[in-house]
Amino acid sequence: NQTAENPALSAPQSRTAVAVLATCFSLNMLGRGLGDTYALFLLPLEREFGWLRYQMTSVYSVFLLVSGFAAPVVGLLFDRVGPRLVYGAGIGCIGSALLAAGSMDRLWQFYLFIGAAVGTGVAMTGIGMLTLTGNNVAMDSFGPIADNANGIGEMARLEPKARQIMADL
Repeated sequence: NQTAENPALSAPQSRTAVAVLATCFSLNMLGRGLGDTYALFLLPLEREFGWLRYQMTSVYSVFLLVSGFAAPVVGLLFDRVGPRLVYGAGIGCIGSALLAAGSMDRLWQFYLFIGAAVGTGVAMTGIGMLTLTGNNVAMDSFGPIADNANGIGEMARLEPKARQIMADL
């Protein structure tokens, strides 16, 4: 149904595209949001356990390193087993690690659960894959002109002068 002359989607296709984008956005926010809240707890954890600031912030560094280095492996998993299993495993990693966080009292536990497990879960639910998925779904679903600013201006039926300004950018 989609042609160069009529890039609009049918109602069911449009609802599906919006649902996929909303799911991608939600999973990305879940993964990054839960992982990044660790910084909010630095001072209370420092006071509670008496650990030094560098010890506490290095847990976050482990989280970032693990999530970054896990991304290529997550990409392979996407190809092999599909996104449903990978997203589910990522949510499971994050959920179980945060559940365990309530009973942690050793620094190595923070490294293992908050750093490694949450980092792996975030890689599975958000950092690169969902961003790429959201972009690809947007481009595939909303037509061939959705990949540049001029095309978006054309879809929005902006005045020719406004489209020219966008094209010049």
